[in-house]
Amino acid sequence: MQTLTGKIINLMLLSTLLVACSKPNPEMVFITTANQHYIQPSYRALNAAATKLAEDVFLSCHCSYELNSSITEQNCFEPAAFAQGKTQLQYRWHQTMLAWQHIQAINFGPIADNNLAWALQFSPDNKNLVAKKLRPLFNKTDELNDASFSKTSSVTHGLPAMEYILFDPSAAQFGNQKQQCQLLGLIAKRLKNNAQRLNKDWQNYQKILLSPGLDNPTFPDAKLAVAMIIDSQATMLEKAARKLGAALGNQHLTTRANPYLLESWRSQTSLENLKANISGLEQLFYQGGLKNYLLAGQHTSLANQIEQQIQVVQKQLGLEVDSLFKQLKDGTPEYAVTSQQALSNLGKLFKHELPEALGIQLGFNNNDGD
Repeated sequence: MQTLTGKIINLMLLSTLLVACSKPNPEMVFITTANQHYIQPSYRALNAAATKLAEDVFLSCHCSYELNSSITEQNCFEPAAFAQGKTQLQYRWHQTMLAWQHIQAINFGPIADNNLAWALQFSPDNKNLVAKKLRPLFNKTDELNDASFSKTSSVTHGLPAMEYILFDPSAAQFGNQKQQCQLLGLIAKRLKNNAQRLNKDWQNYQKILLSPGLDNPTFPDAKLAVAMIIDSQATMLEKAARKLGAALGNQHLTTRANPYLLESWRSQTSLENLKANISGLEQLFYQGGLKNYLLAGQHTSLANQIEQQIQVVQKQLGLEVDSLFKQLKDGTPEYAVTSQQALSNLGKLFKHELPEALGIQLGFNNNDGD
């Protein structure tokens, strides 16, 4: 017959087992938190920004018909409205670009399956293909509608194409305001549709991300999902450093600095793009649960290193300076060099130290395109 002491010990053991069984898997906690507080809200923000951009394009072009109608319908253009609204369109374009840069690190799932990254932003554009492909379309606007425009080069469909029309003075040499307006409408609508599609498709894909297991061919183990998220950030940081490296002339494209190789040189907002990249990573680290995941795994020292390096990068990018374009054009590359080094140092933590500490292997994504 079991003694009272024995019963107490058994109850204690049972209680310990129940607590252990009920303790959430740290990988699943991180994946769920990252999806809920970083990926989903970022895709919603991109969708909202692209939708607002499309609405303002149609308002500035004085279009009174529905957004799903053809841009070539009559009575769509009013020069005065477009001229007055151009500054607002530049602002809306910038907000959409920042929203895209914020979530640009997530290079897996629907965006990869549907090749939507290039549809949103053809980059890097080392040969100025955006301008070269877009210019001939100005004289064909009367022939273009949604269907025919979709068959043109993807180079002409994204944010850089819109940047060319809104910010490059040479656009006026190839198309009048009406033609500019018509192309802006086609591009804006396509951007809106792609952002909307991406946001919607993620709602389905997240079910795959959040249900790792042997019956899940994409993520048979939760750590593979963790590795995918970490790898996406490491890839983004590598690209961020290369954005500066290309313009600085240390990416084998040229031996000297070339401001025209900056990512958004026409709008002179390349620095803001980098800030948005890092703001996305910061959101993952704090709200997205990466820091807590590291602390739960007793990786306090590494969590502190990453946090400190994020702060170093933010402090560097937050300095009051001229645009990167102006700095390089004036022959003062020091700020860009220091910024590239800070980004590279942060990238090393994500590419080397973080995978080693977590026992994961990176290498799911390639670095071709942007």
